[in-house]
Amino acid sequence: MCRAGAGGNRSASPTLAAGRTGRAAGARVREVHQMSMKDKLDNKTQELSGKAKEATGRATDDERLEAEGRTDQMGADLKQAGEKVKDVFRR
Repeated sequence: MCRAGAGGNRSASPTLAAGRTGRAAGARVREVHQMSMKDKLDNKTQELSGKAKEATGRATDDERLEAEGRTDQMGADLKQAGEKVKDVFRR
């Protein structure tokens, strides 16, 4: 029976394991946060684009453009809801 030293198996230590994963997890959290902010920005851009299309369609009496704008807004709203759900589970 081989032991890693007087303290026993060091890799089984909860303190060391938490320390190792803490650094990697911190980097992962920053990466996820950056991706999340980019996704949120993209969703807001899509929503505002949809509002502009809808307003333009309404002003020019173009039903197709107006409908496309509403569709863009709904897609952005769904994506934003998904981001909120992800945020809840990240914490």
